[in-house]
Amino acid sequence: GNIALCRNVEQIAYADQTLAVSAAASFGNVDLTLTQIYVAAFNRAPETGGYNYWVGEMAFRGLLGVADVIFSLPTVKAIYPDNLSNTAFVEAIYQNVFDRASDAEGSAYWTGEMDRGLSRGKLVIDMSTAALGTPDGTPGKDYFQDRVDWALYAVAYQAREHIELTPSHLAELT
Repeated sequence: GNIALCRNVEQIAYADQTLAVSAAASFGNVDLTLTQIYVAAFNRAPETGGYNYWVGEMAFRGLLGVADVIFSLPTVKAIYPDNLSNTAFVEAIYQNVFDRASDAEGSAYWTGEMDRGLSRGKLVIDMSTAALGTPDGTPGKDYFQDRVDWALYAVAYQAREHIELTPSHLAELT
């Protein structure tokens, strides 16, 4: 396909909306981070419509705002109910995202962050980004990295083929 390289761009004006590029730029690779959130929140890769919707919402809410809204959705609350304590939420993220139980130090750190006011969305951004930055072979990293890689592939495949895979099919991939 065609690629356009743009530098020093603050906004992109479309016929129906204006995208504030600077709203997402400070988070580095937005595709990666949004996909991390998707895998953690929905336990699957993004479908085209949902992914495109949240990319558009990032222009108005920013990445953290999108993560917080995603974690307030009924679908996500079915996985992570509101009545989970901070400790239980952190443990659920370890199990669902990294396929392992938390270690005492990690659990204490992340639970402490939530006790100090860190939102569920921000916790997932920070925790998943930190996990991907650890050395290969770190418990849980390879599992999550594989899921995120497959999810990124699914996003690109759906865009290239102009299709939308079903959530159940995407859950099987990741």
